[in-house]
Amino acid sequence: MPQRSCEQDEPPARIPDPIILKGPQFSVLSYIMSKDKLLSELNQTLSKVYAQYEWPVEGKDNVILLIPNFPKNVDNQFQKCKAWPKEVETALTTFLKNFKCIDIPVEEGIWLQVISQKDGWATSDVDVVEDLDSSQLFISGRTDSVEQVEDRVKRVIKDIEEQMQKAKQMIKDNAKLNGAKVKQLLMCSFARTVMQKFPDVDVKVTSKNNQVTFEGLPNDVTSAKCEMYETLNNMPKLRIKPKTQSQLHFLQQASASQKIYDMFKERKVQAVYFIENDEVVLSAMKEDVLKQACEILKRSIIEKKIVLKPRSLAAIQKQEWSLLVQTLQDEHTLTVAIPRHNQHAVFVTGLETSVKSVIPQLQNYISLNSDESVKIENGRMLYLQTYTKDEISNIQQGAKRLPLRMNIQSKGQFVILTISGTEDDVKIAAKELKQLADSVCRRPYPVDKPGMAKLFTGDKGKSYLNMTEVKFKCIIVVNNPSEEDSTMADSSHEEDFEEINVPKAQPTTYHILGYHTLKDGRRIVVGKGDLTKMHVDVIVNAANTSLDSSTGGLTKAVVDAGGPSIKAECAKIIKTRGGTLFEGQAVSTGPGNLPCKCIIHAVGPVWHGSGYGHWSGQYDDRRKEELLLIDAVRNSLTLAEQMGFTSIAIPAISAGGYGFPLDLCVKTIMMTVHHYCKSSQPKSLMEIRIVDNADATCQKFQDALVEQYGSGSVVITGDEKSTGQWQTLLKVIDHF
Repeated sequence: MPQRSCEQDEPPARIPDPIILKGPQFSVLSYIMSKDKLLSELNQTLSKVYAQYEWPVEGKDNVILLIPNFPKNVDNQFQKCKAWPKEVETALTTFLKNFKCIDIPVEEGIWLQVISQKDGWATSDVDVVEDLDSSQLFISGRTDSVEQVEDRVKRVIKDIEEQMQKAKQMIKDNAKLNGAKVKQLLMCSFARTVMQKFPDVDVKVTSKNNQVTFEGLPNDVTSAKCEMYETLNNMPKLRIKPKTQSQLHFLQQASASQKIYDMFKERKVQAVYFIENDEVVLSAMKEDVLKQACEILKRSIIEKKIVLKPRSLAAIQKQEWSLLVQTLQDEHTLTVAIPRHNQHAVFVTGLETSVKSVIPQLQNYISLNSDESVKIENGRMLYLQTYTKDEISNIQQGAKRLPLRMNIQSKGQFVILTISGTEDDVKIAAKELKQLADSVCRRPYPVDKPGMAKLFTGDKGKSYLNMTEVKFKCIIVVNNPSEEDSTMADSSHEEDFEEINVPKAQPTTYHILGYHTLKDGRRIVVGKGDLTKMHVDVIVNAANTSLDSSTGGLTKAVVDAGGPSIKAECAKIIKTRGGTLFEGQAVSTGPGNLPCKCIIHAVGPVWHGSGYGHWSGQYDDRRKEELLLIDAVRNSLTLAEQMGFTSIAIPAISAGGYGFPLDLCVKTIMMTVHHYCKSSQPKSLMEIRIVDNADATCQKFQDALVEQYGSGSVVITGDEKSTGQWQTLLKVIDHF
């Protein structure tokens, strides 16, 4: 700071010499000199004793030079000059007593923690300066304020040192609990409660790893843990014994737990539950809350049983059953189980709304997948195949639902035919097939002449036997002489099975023209019928790019029959897709009022003729319209399988109003279905129907089916009209 000086007049008496004052008490001058108001007070104090000053002296801020500054003609100048040294020192010392400058050493290890609280110390008349090199705090200001700040700083330092000392003694302890106990602690806000009682203990209750962490002084941690166990032991509990294991299994599911806790929350019931020793344990803070939680569980969870008779047992062994159950359990809050001790019943357990929604779907599946086995001797089976095709056809036409499936298994001298379909259909078909097989007469003729057995096994003998079979319409089987007589016995009757306790499936109007069954069990069916009344999982609507139903045709018929919800869903799809779809795309909506489960809207291409252009690439030389139609059909099939559906009905997309040539449309759709099945393994989609209401279109689809798979592999039905029931076809063994 620049030196300050005042001009002096020559005194009449001897002017005293300047004096130098120094010492730690003068260190406060740095603070005073930095404050204009205090500097003015200092000048006024010194002027009263005829003095001025120079500061600092030789760069030292704890040294001040006081210089006499007497005015002319001052009274009693001699006496005042004589007393000046003492008076000026007294005046300055008295002034400086109002101020204080101290330094507080701070340990290097807590330096940052201390200065982080500096903002809470400073006042308008105190300066706090930190010196990192010396680890000291310099506090300057008026004495009373400095002493207050000094007290605060020392208290902070003491607290930090005590905390550090505690930290050295602190321990961390983890208590591993089961999930139920963690839920109880979270419910009662245990962490907050215990930290109020033990402020120096940090408690964390974590449901992710079912752990409670305590951190604090050893005695406090021990006390907090004891508090935890006392809280758990003293919390009111209610034990409920479920009626079945299925109910217990359901309550253990995460989705079920979430739904139940949502119901608790909705009714403002603060409770938790857990499974212990095959019991449901409810826990709450109050007894009345426990009763409310118990009532919620009892009212909300139900269990329904579907009785399985022997004819339906095979249905639950199939992959389709597993897929259906998995889908339903994913979509609804429930479990579907078949207990080991009772393989003749399916138990559906869950929330009441979910169970009531799922039961009809399971019953419908079981009703469509009943099995009946018929045991037929090999010779009789061969005879039926060769000479009773009309009778077999009559049995086929007598069935009410499509399709009956047949699994053939050879058992020595017998064939086991397992017929799969609806309960009524397989029961009737099995009975009629058994009666037909029993009506075949069978008699053994011993051949005991020497050389005859060898003759009949040679080419010449076989030729003679074949001519005899044709002439007399019979089947001749030459047995090895070593075979047991028991193998020639008539086949035994299968036991009569009980009625299956499931409802009959719903009929629909549909006339089957023909079908082909692939080796993997999938069926491609051609028929005539109203698409809007089709009882399949999915129907395909021939849609336009805007999903607009006002243009008429099939789209309008679907929307009119299904109701306004379909139109609303279509509008929402168009809005999210930027106002339009592209030809070849496929999207899905709900079924509205239609009997199907889903509608897939396939955007068929508009035919522009040969002028529209060709694909020039080497991979394909078909028109672009053909490729777009292929996309529409393939995308529809793919989407249906992705959604887990088992049956689909496809119309003549793009034919009619879109101008696509009918022959080419039919051929393209049939070819696309064939290649889709050929290039993929069956997932959920097991039945693909190709449907139209026009006789001419249906005939072309039938011709395309025969052309694609050959007449020997396609079953063709008669020309009789639909009776309101599904026609059922039973495929006879083509080779033995």
